[in-house]
Amino acid sequence: MDVKIIGGGIIGTYLAKKLGEGTELWEKNEEVKRKTCGGLISKTGLQSLNLPYKKAIMNEVKGAKIKAGERQLTISKEETQAYVLDMKKMKKKLRKQAVKKGVELKTGKTWKPKKKNNEKILIGADGAISQVAKEKSFINQFYSTYQIITEAKVDSDYVELYMGKYTPNFFGWIIPLSKDKAKIGIGTFNKNPKKAFNEFLNSEDIQIDKDKVEREESAPIPIFDSSKKIVGRNWALVGDAAGQNKATTGGGVVIGCKSAENLSEAIEEKNLKSYIKKQKKINKDLKTHLKIRKYLNRTDKERLIEKMNRKDADKIIEKYGDMDHPEKLKKEILKRPRFWLMGLDYLIKNKK
Repeated sequence: MDVKIIGGGIIGTYLAKKLGEGTELWEKNEEVKRKTCGGLISKTGLQSLNLPYKKAIMNEVKGAKIKAGERQLTISKEETQAYVLDMKKMKKKLRKQAVKKGVELKTGKTWKPKKKNNEKILIGADGAISQVAKEKSFINQFYSTYQIITEAKVDSDYVELYMGKYTPNFFGWIIPLSKDKAKIGIGTFNKNPKKAFNEFLNSEDIQIDKDKVEREESAPIPIFDSSKKIVGRNWALVGDAAGQNKATTGGGVVIGCKSAENLSEAIEEKNLKSYIKKQKKINKDLKTHLKIRKYLNRTDKERLIEKMNRKDADKIIEKYGDMDHPEKLKKEILKRPRFWLMGLDYLIKNKK
């Protein structure tokens, strides 16, 4: 079955590689571009996918420090939990693999809607502001981000996450690329991200030498919407174009690639509508991420971290936490009586 994939990012290229011969991969840029991305991806998630990530590893992360005001929750494990990747390097390798599988790569190609498209199955993998999604469904609401790559003295074993008034509906971050370099950024909703970034630096007393900033980046992160139509008679959406991102962290590579696997199966079965059924588990996880995000948005984060420290929540998270699948952790927390009041608070706030 002939397929035309619009968007040559990680998700679109991964899908193209899965489908192989008979697939066109359209990419608007002539050269491989460096997409704005934290590049922090769970080890277990990467190991479950057929991505050429090993030579793209820049750093290994063992835990996270989550900060709100004067409070901090530290999650730490002995083994590596996530990798920080050079996404451009991985994308180059993935594209070569796709072409080797018989994919026809067409660079410098921009998709425009046509009245009829009966020749090929059309796949929108063209990002958060997807033209295919705009034509066939709708563009999701999104977080706006601003990030810099800079020299900085950091603990290379830990990602640092910051929750404050500068970004009430998301968070700021420091992602270590090494002991001497980091990505420092913020995500916001309905707020200028660069302004919020400066507020973040000032509020958390993070010192930046502007002469050592290598790059500034910004990009939208879609917010998952279960009402979005992602498949039609001869078209489908995947990845950012489908809004397949975790509302807790904004990450979408693992879930997007898993969704691409489901979509490739549906295409090979010549039953596009089966894509919806195959997405059932992924959508359940995405809905849980969204509920957690809504809960955090309505909660005093500093007080929440204080409660979690008092109840030794870090030990439960260290044992059962998973960056991609929050359902297991949620069930384990709600099993324990000492967390029942927090669980009740979570349920009440998600009814609003």
